[in-house]
Amino acid sequence: MPSTIKPRGKKNTYWYLGHWNGREYRFSLRTTVQREAEFKKRQEDAKLSHPSYQVPRRINPTCDEFWDKYEEWMKKHREPATLAVQTIFWNQLLQFTKAKRLGDITQQNIESFKIYRRENGKTPTTINNALKDFQAMFNRAIKEKWFTGTNPVIDVERFVVDEAIPEYHSKEELERLLTVTEQKDIRLHWAVQLASLGGLRKREVAYLKWDVSFDWNPDAPLIKVAKHESFKIKTHQQRNIPMPMRIYDTMAPHVQESGYVFNSNKPSQGKSRYRWDCKKSLESALDEAGLTKEKPFQRLRTTFGSLHIAAGRPYALVAAWMGNSEKVVRRNYQGLMPYDNSINDL
Repeated sequence: MPSTIKPRGKKNTYWYLGHWNGREYRFSLRTTVQREAEFKKRQEDAKLSHPSYQVPRRINPTCDEFWDKYEEWMKKHREPATLAVQTIFWNQLLQFTKAKRLGDITQQNIESFKIYRRENGKTPTTINNALKDFQAMFNRAIKEKWFTGTNPVIDVERFVVDEAIPEYHSKEELERLLTVTEQKDIRLHWAVQLASLGGLRKREVAYLKWDVSFDWNPDAPLIKVAKHESFKIKTHQQRNIPMPMRIYDTMAPHVQESGYVFNSNKPSQGKSRYRWDCKKSLESALDEAGLTKEKPFQRLRTTFGSLHIAAGRPYALVAAWMGNSEKVVRRNYQGLMPYDNSINDL
């Protein structure tokens, strides 16, 4: 036999050992299962025995070399915030594995990293997000031909995450908060309305512009989540939201020809993601209204989704208003659907 397989190392990973056309071949088959190793051996025999077969050049960059290329690609194709998060995950992985080259990172490394992060208090969702990003990094390296190895993340099992109904304010709690903000700070009041009655994300509120983001037609006013020179939409899809008349009545008397709706009193926000941030004043208002301060802005947006689904609005409509997929809205809010008398029509 010109070739054989043997288990090697502490984990008994099978290696291919063979001689073809006067050359010796030794490489890992990356499996500890004998039947799978035998199947891979037959594949390798078929390739190596062919007279015209050329062994592909192995590309295995250092981790620093890979990251330089990946970072450059990310800056051209993804949002800065996405790169910032992936940089944190990547540095955590390197610190844990001590890998020098991209090919040094194995499936076992990723599995161990996953368990280590969970034991240190990270949530299953956070760890799953990191695994998703690692898989994307290796996929990009392989697609761009920066690396000729295999993706070690593909077969790593993700944590099962319980899909609980998002936490939100009741209608009575929201009214209490709106009363406080109206008396406290008119612009904070607008921000709370836009998130809880308009369904906007925090970043979408922060970058609203008078001349781009609204249609002030009194018969059919609109909030327009639209891309402009300083703002890119998270989902890359512009959307129009019917403006509730409560927002129209509050904001219309203050309309300006141009400029941002919300401006910071500080000369610079530094490295902040948000050009304007009402977190401290919102937390103060929540305190005054006797409401929780946990995830304050996110809770306002989930209040929008929760109240509309509980009122019987179609999933597709609420999804369009929120800029989410119908699947996400259905998953998050299905437990709030009201009783439907049509169940008795049969």
